[in-house]
Amino acid sequence: MVGTEKRTEQIKLMLTERELLDASRLAAIEDRTLAEFIRLTLRVAMYGKVSRLSGGMQGTDEDPAS
Repeated sequence: MVGTEKRTEQIKLMLTERELLDASRLAAIEDRTLAEFIRLTLRVAMYGKVSRLSGGMQGTDEDPAS
């Protein structure tokens, strides 16, 4: 199941100052860390919203409404 494995891999992401500011603001609105917000946003792009709502996934990590 996606999202239950231990997260061990890292990437370097280059953003403009504006992109970083906007991403940080969106993360704050959702009460998430910037890293968590970016990871969840990437997950939605890769797997879609359905995977986040199905399979009994719970918690702030899986629920965008939290």
